[in-house]
Amino acid sequence: MYEAVQLRLNKRVAVKLMARDLASNREALARFHREAEITSHLGHPHLVTVVDFGQAESGEPYLVMEYSKARISTTACAGWATYPSRRLSMSSSRSPRR
Repeated sequence: MYEAVQLRLNKRVAVKLMARDLASNREALARFHREAEITSHLGHPHLVTVVDFGQAESGEPYLVMEYSKARISTTACAGWATYPSRRLSMSSSRSPRR
């Protein structure tokens, strides 16, 4: 997970990148795409909204979600690795829904 800024809207977002080694696994990739599609249609006070998804220039699929520090679960984050800051180049596969 990364904290990022959606440049077109100057909006703080969270970015979930799929691990590179899983990106070549068709089943894992299909599951990731289903997660993007399904969660983009959900609306609940305890869920963050998926606003976009696509593939980074380096090949990893990603989800862009609303950023909400209050909604981050420490249990869910326990397995997340901490990465140094880096600029991610991403090409969107669809437009955000409004």
